[in-house]
Amino acid sequence: MQLPRSCCLLSRKSRISHGNFLYSGEDTLKAYTACKPYIRYVHCKDRTFEVHAGKTPKLTANGRAMYAIPVGSGCIPMKDIVTDLLKSCYDDTFAIEHFGAED
Repeated sequence: MQLPRSCCLLSRKSRISHGNFLYSGEDTLKAYTACKPYIRYVHCKDRTFEVHAGKTPKLTANGRAMYAIPVGSGCIPMKDIVTDLLKSCYDDTFAIEHFGAED
């Protein structure tokens, strides 16, 4: 299986940031599955494509407007991913990242 473009591998250990797959137009679950054997650090980040009036969107690689949203509230299947990681005996770091959100 080919690794997604946005899956960063360093010495066969990887940090995965789920929101980055959406930015690059990749399917989040397919990318997660391909990267899963290498994951050693998880940034939990969520996004939505629903327009949030008054908020500045980030644009995906293909120009689609995307908005920061609290983890678990957006279009990334975060609960499924975290549950799968824990069932797979993942015992390292989960960091909540609200990148792009206004303070």
